[in-house]
Amino acid sequence: MNRLVIALTGLLLATVLLSTSFAAVPNLVNFQGRLTTAGVPVADSTYTVVFSIFDAPVGGQLIWSETHTDVAVSQGLFSVVLGSLVPLEDSLFNSPTRYLEVKVGAETILPRSQLTSVGYAQRVATVDGATAGNVTGNLTILQPGGTGRIVVGFTDSLGGMPFENAAITSAKISLYEPIDSRVRPGATGERKSMEISGGQIVVFGSTEQDTNLVVSPNGDIVGVGQITMGMNSSSGTQTSVLGFQNTAQGDSSTIGGGSANRTSGTISVIAGGHANEVTSEGGTIGGGARNLVTGPYASIPGGSDDTASGSHAVAAAGESNAADGDWSFAAGRRAKARTHGSFVWADHEDADFASTGEDQFILRAHGGVGINTDSPMGALEVSGPAGDSTVNLPNSSVAAPEILDEPGLAASVTSGVIVLVQHASVPQELTRVTITLPSPGYVLLRGSATLKTHGSSQRNQAYLQIAETPSSSLLPSARLAGPGENDSPNKDHYFDLDVDQIYFRPAGTYTFYLEGLAHPLNGSGASTALDRPTLIATYFPTSYGVVSGFVTSQESSQFNTVEPVLWPNAEDGISSVVNDQYYKADLRELELAVMRAQTQAAILEKQLLEAKLQQATNPAR
Repeated sequence: MNRLVIALTGLLLATVLLSTSFAAVPNLVNFQGRLTTAGVPVADSTYTVVFSIFDAPVGGQLIWSETHTDVAVSQGLFSVVLGSLVPLEDSLFNSPTRYLEVKVGAETILPRSQLTSVGYAQRVATVDGATAGNVTGNLTILQPGGTGRIVVGFTDSLGGMPFENAAITSAKISLYEPIDSRVRPGATGERKSMEISGGQIVVFGSTEQDTNLVVSPNGDIVGVGQITMGMNSSSGTQTSVLGFQNTAQGDSSTIGGGSANRTSGTISVIAGGHANEVTSEGGTIGGGARNLVTGPYASIPGGSDDTASGSHAVAAAGESNAADGDWSFAAGRRAKARTHGSFVWADHEDADFASTGEDQFILRAHGGVGINTDSPMGALEVSGPAGDSTVNLPNSSVAAPEILDEPGLAASVTSGVIVLVQHASVPQELTRVTITLPSPGYVLLRGSATLKTHGSSQRNQAYLQIAETPSSSLLPSARLAGPGENDSPNKDHYFDLDVDQIYFRPAGTYTFYLEGLAHPLNGSGASTALDRPTLIATYFPTSYGVVSGFVTSQESSQFNTVEPVLWPNAEDGISSVVNDQYYKADLRELELAVMRAQTQAAILEKQLLEAKLQQATNPAR
């Protein structure tokens, strides 16, 4: 019986050029063969040929099959491309035992042919386009023409920097880079720069002094040596630098973030901020901008333009404060602790407030200092239960002379901020005070508030005045404060505003008002507010010297001499809120008139008594 025989003349990899970013390995095989029967080529014709791949030489499992119809055969020779009809997937060759079976027409050609590697196919030059596969053992990728390699596997013969385990118990990936004596004195060859193993990532520094950074499986980041991240620099040892353009020059110094910060003192710290500097050992800046610490173990928590040059001194944030003395403390705005052991606290006034001697405790608080009260009346108010224990002073603290005829006092404070209505036609009440006069006399009133402006680059001003009739007219005694123009409309600006007024009144109870008015010509977007308006009234029974005051046209008739007040000026732009003519007068005329009336009354009373006495001694007959 003559059987059909196939002779394999070529099993070649096809070469295909693709228009992708890499040359992919095609899943096609060029199959060439010769069909004979008893050594004689089969008749020239077209045949149906079935190609199948099994996992065994006999029987086994069919893994792949492809049928080619109308295969042209000439003198027994034919050629087909396997995989052109049914793709040859990479997974078909995940085992070394694969067999090809060929069936021509109804006849199967036996035995099956084992698929084997072509010589250099066992060593692949590139792996571009590979989608899957397994590598048994270690994989080493070398740098062409020099040192440097990547090792993937379970063993690693070349030692690394700290954190490398001596016994490798899990898979790892190691990256080695070439080094020379310029990087590590006396060293040549390679150094390990990165390792991934045991669920952690280790990044090794260039030298033993540099950072070895470990990202552990639980997410912790551990660093040994110097830590420098971002566009920063470090010349000290054991430093840590984060942020942008920061410089750590002091050994064991730290910059936590921010920009343009510098540490040159050992164990010094800058947490963040901008353009801060520490030059001393143990100095600390918490943040802010343009702060400077030069004293050992001195600190500035934040703020701007603060300095701490004393040993263990503190400039506690704020603006433009200076703690120059050792163990000194400065806080607020422009507080200057110049001397050792001094404590200086300054309010928002834009002026220096400085210590003048050692171990001083000084405060500048235009709103008053309160103990057990949030609304102090005056420079200092101590509030507590009635009794001698509220304030305890040594016997020599208060002068001994007895004060006779003490004048009456009354005061009122409105806590918080009052926003003034823009372009109002009448002043706005801020607070009021009521005082009782036991006899005719003078009432001296003093009003104060902090003006806060915001939001306009044009005029932003306010008037403060004291009036006896509420919301009537702007008075010539009113005081004006605030910027005529402002080049920083988006910042808050503060101004102290004070006003005085004096009245002469008969005995009785009177109420006076502290009022505010936003300037009628304030610019668009202006926000004008008065903080903690305070009004204090003091009674004086008599005066010494001239007492000048402003009076209305109706009151001017009580005086012998008055002087018209040329107010307001045309350029003030406030004529719309002034509705009366005012005069300047000497209020002593009222006091003298009362004294003359009292004297005349006393004369009349004396004459009456004399008349009664004469009548009693010389009764009418």
